[in-house]
Amino acid sequence: MPEPGADNWPRMPGSTGSCPGSDRATACSWSARISFPAPILGIRAIPGSRRFPWPCSSMPGWSSPIRPRGASGRNALPSGPSIGHGRNRIVGGTIRGPRFRRAGPETTLSSFGCDDGQRRRRRRTDTDEGVGMSAEVGGGDVGGRHEGSPFDDLAVAVGEGEPLAPHTWLGVGGPAAWFCEPVDVAALGRVVKRCQERSIPLRVIGGGSNVLVPAAGFAGMVVRLSAPAFSTIEVQGSAVLAGAGAKLVHVVAAAVQAGLSGLETLVGIPGTVGGALVGNAGGRGGDIGDTVRSVTVMNPDGSVVERGGAELTFGSRWSNLDDVIVIGCRLELEAEDADLLTKRMQKRWIVDRTEQPAGVRTVAMMFKDPHGSTAEALVTQAGAREIRVGEASIHGPRSNYVVAQPGCTSDDVRLLVEQVRARVRERLGVELTPQIELW
Repeated sequence: MPEPGADNWPRMPGSTGSCPGSDRATACSWSARISFPAPILGIRAIPGSRRFPWPCSSMPGWSSPIRPRGASGRNALPSGPSIGHGRNRIVGGTIRGPRFRRAGPETTLSSFGCDDGQRRRRRRTDTDEGVGMSAEVGGGDVGGRHEGSPFDDLAVAVGEGEPLAPHTWLGVGGPAAWFCEPVDVAALGRVVKRCQERSIPLRVIGGGSNVLVPAAGFAGMVVRLSAPAFSTIEVQGSAVLAGAGAKLVHVVAAAVQAGLSGLETLVGIPGTVGGALVGNAGGRGGDIGDTVRSVTVMNPDGSVVERGGAELTFGSRWSNLDDVIVIGCRLELEAEDADLLTKRMQKRWIVDRTEQPAGVRTVAMMFKDPHGSTAEALVTQAGAREIRVGEASIHGPRSNYVVAQPGCTSDDVRLLVEQVRARVRERLGVELTPQIELW
């Protein structure tokens, strides 16, 4: 077996969310029949598991876990200028808690999609490999044990030593040197520009469905576009405007409810809009790139531009958006009867469920399907289904999925994928392209 190396893995582009391509490593249920106001100003989901966002729903069209943004009651956005991670909060501009450093003289929530009457909390979890890095990056290590931070003067809440395992479906990997969930585009721009100035590596994480973080962690800045400013969904005639942080299933549901076709076949694809655009998510029914008319992106210097027409290129599980950070997009769709669309979407959802692992949570798709065949068929033909490395194994019924059992490490997953890839290469002469992206 060839020694695993950097050239054998696709690298995570700086703009990538977590769900490029036909990443379908989940069996989450959700719902599509939603009573939206007109026009839709934004939607938010009832908080649930990161891997199974809709624990109380059954299937599309039967019960809805989505509420209009700004709704009253227990599903309304909490009030008060307090944000943060668990006990680590920003209250009145002061960062409190052991995981955050003071962000500057005053930290406020901008009116860009998130006013002073709104707040958000980052969920806590006990899943954490917690392996720190010894390499110094920007004046400190991954665990954040240093004096001063490159982001102290930006008036942005930046976490240090944030465990990344809870942000990925596989649930493995070490911490990030810095972690940020900017509240608006201006805050994101300041962070991105500072990373360019200090030569700090930067990654964007969405749902984490196909991300593999090394056990040593990531020696740079990890950004998550989870704030309301990046998650809005708006219907304008035959167009849908969506933020990069919006869940793709939410966008599909909004389009179907509005009687707009073109996205319903993407119902089984997890992750965010940003990741879907970067990887041109799709399947047998078409790709998201077929509906894109323009994309708003942020350059490495923090400037924001809009790309459209000849500036956009979409291929098979690929786009030319891997050198920027996607902020939002405009999708042009076709009018069709909403009831017919709902039935079509439900049928697609049922088919996708039968093709995905059931009864397991920590799974990820290993390889992209090559032209003229499927990765699952090739893995089976090569006799690689029984390969196991440590606590990483292949899902029996679906041989293109890796399962991370309790105690599994990033190295277990990486080595298993490399061994399966080598077996297929040696016995069938086919070079598979990993779907999992190694940071």
